[in-house]
Amino acid sequence: MQLKTREDATNDFDFRPEKKPALSTVKRQAKQLCSLIATAALSENKIITNLSFDRLKIWIDLDKYGKKIKFKKGINLVKSDHPSLPPYKQHRQSLELREDKGCGYDYDVEEEYMEEYDEEVVEDIGHKNTYPNCSIDYEIFKKILGINNVYIQNDKLVIDITGKIMADYGILGLISIDNIKECLEKLQKLLLFSFDIDKFLKHAGCYIADVTLDIMCKNSKQVSKILTAMSSFSPIISDRCVCKKFKRHGLQIKNKSDQTGNTGAAYSKGEEISNSIKKYDKSVRYTETIGDKGEIIAKMTLRLECHIYKMADLRKLLNIPTKEKGFVPLMAVLKSKEPVILKMLKKMGINEYKLKELLTWFILHDKFFNDDEQFTTKNEFQEIVMAEWLAKLVVENNYELDKVKSHIGIEYGFDLNDGYFETIMPRLKDSLYKYLCFRKPHSVTCVLILLELIHDEYFNTELQLLKKKVLDTT
Repeated sequence: MQLKTREDATNDFDFRPEKKPALSTVKRQAKQLCSLIATAALSENKIITNLSFDRLKIWIDLDKYGKKIKFKKGINLVKSDHPSLPPYKQHRQSLELREDKGCGYDYDVEEEYMEEYDEEVVEDIGHKNTYPNCSIDYEIFKKILGINNVYIQNDKLVIDITGKIMADYGILGLISIDNIKECLEKLQKLLLFSFDIDKFLKHAGCYIADVTLDIMCKNSKQVSKILTAMSSFSPIISDRCVCKKFKRHGLQIKNKSDQTGNTGAAYSKGEEISNSIKKYDKSVRYTETIGDKGEIIAKMTLRLECHIYKMADLRKLLNIPTKEKGFVPLMAVLKSKEPVILKMLKKMGINEYKLKELLTWFILHDKFFNDDEQFTTKNEFQEIVMAEWLAKLVVENNYELDKVKSHIGIEYGFDLNDGYFETIMPRLKDSLYKYLCFRKPHSVTCVLILLELIHDEYFNTELQLLKKKVLDTT
């Protein structure tokens, strides 16, 4: 049912009631959630693996540390009046200034889907311009995968890279503490500049981090099913978040508040590649790099990302203490053991504790599962009727709780400004959870499969040891 007309609005919400589940199904789902919660508790909710990143924007103060890290600029960083602009934008501006329409601007080289973040600007105080403002040469930029920009501005060396720089045959490419040195060595060779990597890592800061977790599914069909199931939860948080299409084949959750410095995303890596190779030359080179094996892996991969682009959010989500204003240490980001993707899913409404609570409610009121039984209490009757009624209103109001509030206010004469709705909002959300638990059992099952796969990656010691053994062998 397509109700929204905005190009970036998702039409994947599916609130149509399914066949109600058997009581045994609900009990199994609740038991599964209890097991997941217990497993995470054993590790005190700290992940046993290292976080991976699909994008890092990192920096170091060359005026302060340039000599200490033995920095040498190299020939592939060229003078620029606007070095922080992505190279393709600088190139476009230069063509427009020259009015050289015959140069043939190559739009294919743009780094596809590069996020435009409203990132913080840290004021430069007392910089000496010891190093000239410069950025990566456009002709070099065109040829290299995984570089958004590398530039020096006001004595700050800024490196903005994506996981594609680490792509290889059968490897999609992500950055972590395990390969950050290899990543920077590769960058130095490509750009013909140099610095002491160990000392750089000790003093570097981080502006942007896209925490990423690749979930390997059975096939592309399972990826699609999980994404659809995730979208069923979006109306629950629609009063404070906007759910939009992401890369044409996924979901993005963004807070309505401008103060928030993070967004969540889930999408099919295979679909991303399939769509982008039709538009971008770099994507073709990417598929050539990962090869047939990589494309097969991509089709089975559900990519989950938390894009963090403000320092307060980096500190909060990665549990990094504030030691210096305007500075988040890169190594603290890379070493974080926070289950960031699970935090992101909670923001999307996918909450293990809440699902367990409401599935348990249905188990305790098991007459819902017997067509021959009648409701035994007035409360049971009220709860299920309210859930069904609210779900219907959600569908009629484009799956947005804010519009549901307005609808109820106008229809029944409530003053939306008297604070009453804020007091009952948790009750309304509980009703939507109950609707999902009772009327969308397949969505709940798919979400539990997702949670189980994430918990395996984050907390399953035996599985991670086995993976390490396989990697060491290969």
